[in-house]
Amino acid sequence: MKQLRLSSLIIFCLTAWCSAELKDPVKIVGGIGTFNAPRSIIKVEVGLEIDEPWHVYSDSILPTYYIPLSLSLRDSSLGKMVKNDFPSPQVIEVVGEKLTVYGGKLKIASFFYLNSKPNYPIKISLKYQSCNNEMCLPPKQKDLSLYSHADGQLLIQSP
Repeated sequence: MKQLRLSSLIIFCLTAWCSAELKDPVKIVGGIGTFNAPRSIIKVEVGLEIDEPWHVYSDSILPTYYIPLSLSLRDSSLGKMVKNDFPSPQVIEVVGEKLTVYGGKLKIASFFYLNSKPNYPIKISLKYQSCNNEMCLPPKQKDLSLYSHADGQLLIQSP
């Protein structure tokens, strides 16, 4: 039964890869960071808008073949992720499985512990996979840069 589900999901995802290239339904609509110097912790907040009828998989527990929404440091030697502060996901049923997803507008945040005082820009990766009721797009990674601003805020820039 699991093999049938996995086969169905693979066919579902290949439909998108074989079709004409589609516009990415996920847009970054803002971002900011804060740095807590004594504790060497950076909080990174990113606003996202996901076009209807698309969704991305949540950071909750999923079967291994789904790609969850995540923020991470591009250079893992800088430090490690401490925790995510993501909103509560929606539950949908796809190919007989209940899955947790995000859609519409949302703000996600991740906290990172840094090993030492950072050199800017700090490179952050946003990873996700977009799907709708008919297909999945290939997994996507968007690289963001975190810059220090004169007022102490950290600004996020996406290419």
